[in-house]
Amino acid sequence: MTEQSSSGDVVHGRNGTAPGMDADELARRVTSIVLEIAADPLDDAHSYQADDLLPGLDSLALVAVMVRLEAECGVTVASHEVVRENFQSVAAVCELVRSKVPYGV
Repeated sequence: MTEQSSSGDVVHGRNGTAPGMDADELARRVTSIVLEIAADPLDDAHSYQADDLLPGLDSLALVAVMVRLEAECGVTVASHEVVRENFQSVAAVCELVRSKVPYGV
């Protein structure tokens, strides 16, 4: 099922994955997606924390994150939401996804 906001943006995807997840599972899945794509393979010593900045998130990586969020969490990021504040840390991405999942997950 797909819902749309008043601006016409998709709130969650057609597969409905995210609404069935609890908040912890959603955070784990988003964290996994972001770190898999953004982590610097040459920086084995760094263990990312939720509030760490994501310096490895270039434009191609950002698109890859958005595609995976849609496929695995059932949310679509609207063009006006693609701003530094929403993608500066794992915590920021988690909050963006949480804000788009219906039923307050």
